[in-house]
Amino acid sequence: MLLVAVVLVGVVGSFDGVNPVQAQQLAQTPQQNVEGLVAEWLGYLTNESVSGMTGLYSSNATLVWGGTVGIFGGGVFSGQANIRLLYSALIENTTLLTAIATPINTTLISSALVNATFGLELSAQRGSGGTYSFDIIVEQEWMSQGGTWRIANETWINNKYAFNAVTSTSTVTMALGPQWVVTPYPQPPGPPSSSSGESCVTDSDFLYCIGGEFVGSGVYYAQLGLDGGVGVWKNTTAYPMPIEDASCVAYTFSSSPDATVLCVGGSYNNPSGATNSTYAARLSPDGGIVGPWVAQPDYPVPISGASCVVDSGVDGFNAVQVVCVGGDAQGGSPTDAVYYASVFNGGTLAWNSTTSYPAPVDSHSCVDSQLYLYCVAGLVNHSFADTVYFAEFSSSGGVNGSWYKTASYPINVTNTQCVTTEGYKDYVFCVGGLVGGGGATGDVFYARLSHTGAGIEGSWMRATSYSGGFDYNSCVETLSTIWCDWAGSVAYDEILSPGASMETSTVAVAVTSTITVTSVSTAGAASGETATPSLLPEVFGLFAIAVVFAVSTVFFAMRRRT
Repeated sequence: MLLVAVVLVGVVGSFDGVNPVQAQQLAQTPQQNVEGLVAEWLGYLTNESVSGMTGLYSSNATLVWGGTVGIFGGGVFSGQANIRLLYSALIENTTLLTAIATPINTTLISSALVNATFGLELSAQRGSGGTYSFDIIVEQEWMSQGGTWRIANETWINNKYAFNAVTSTSTVTMALGPQWVVTPYPQPPGPPSSSSGESCVTDSDFLYCIGGEFVGSGVYYAQLGLDGGVGVWKNTTAYPMPIEDASCVAYTFSSSPDATVLCVGGSYNNPSGATNSTYAARLSPDGGIVGPWVAQPDYPVPISGASCVVDSGVDGFNAVQVVCVGGDAQGGSPTDAVYYASVFNGGTLAWNSTTSYPAPVDSHSCVDSQLYLYCVAGLVNHSFADTVYFAEFSSSGGVNGSWYKTASYPINVTNTQCVTTEGYKDYVFCVGGLVGGGGATGDVFYARLSHTGAGIEGSWMRATSYSGGFDYNSCVETLSTIWCDWAGSVAYDEILSPGASMETSTVAVAVTSTITVTSVSTAGAASGETATPSLLPEVFGLFAIAVVFAVSTVFFAMRRRT
């Protein structure tokens, strides 16, 4: 431990260049000023300093992440606080991060506005899934505010993706924090405490829940907090009809500043009243729905409780598509039908059929992971099941060929809610559900997903359970946290990084705990010198990183707050 601390202090001590104020004083032109600050931003990124990075943004800055492989699924993040949330989530579970920049190109727009563009070769290891490499184009708009330069707008466009397996075999675990935290039942205008059957999605740091029993056509949203908890529930544009057990997804295109929420089917009035209606709406980066819900091509059959996912074009696929599996058709009969539709900004194209699921299924939960679609448990032919199947996405739409069976879920369960870990989707977590004869369960299990078509690697492992039971809840994952709307309240628990202490069994997986620091040179910096950031204030932050990997989850959480 002492040796690690000494090494880190020595590394930080070598970065004794100018601080932000001095860089501004030395700059001879606005462009040189910005070039030095971009080098500082890159230094903070490489050294995983969230506070340092976000301090270079204006309070109302906007950051757009997108491209063919949107990191964290892409999205628009408005305001310094939301940008801090985003970078916290990026760095949170990263055990190795390197960033190498191309020369910075600047354009003088005015004496108070400079655009900076540069390439960024980003290599990151998250969890135990290996090393991920991205070729990113970063565009920043720097604005002088009272003599201080800050980033006003920024766009990340991801143009290239590669995955390399890690060959070491250290033993680590990945699970949840020590307990689930439940927020109080909300006061009006939040959803009623007896609600169920809603469908929830996230965009940026907002949680949206659509419909549900006793909610009808109501749509509510709340802001999620970096340190847990949610803000006040607010109403937004109502759904066109009373709805429950719809399947809603959210997606973002790099060409649009707004995300889209798309809802498929659902029931109304009673469980047998399934609909084939499909609607889409735009989500504001500041929260809420922009404009009306717009009718889309009808689903091929009336359906309730289908499980839909978004295939966002990872690994070179150009088309973004929604794929929906199973569900209850009109009259409550489960189906094995699988349909897909290409999506665009604000809506869908026509629906098409693809390879059927191995059996009629409803009350199941499907997730996407890189090239593959996984579906977990549910009612198979009206019986509680533990079966897990997966299929490969097809670049031409739908799934490619057959469905394959993989490691069974630990219990027979329906209505469990599964999510994948954000960013690179190495792991699936499944929360709660209904067990035959036992009612609601608070059990949570997780498993590592293969990127090569091998299904689940190893077996399912137990994560932190909820002391009560989740049944007809809706769960999402964002900001390295699982959030479950549960009868109007929100329960959440943080996904931990490898190396954190936890109360689960272990499995041998590939991992590295190296923190690589890459110095960045900037052509054309002030006075013709290489601009490097002064990182002395980050000594204790880096020391905290070493302690986190060696000691406990508690210190990990402390690092997140700094």
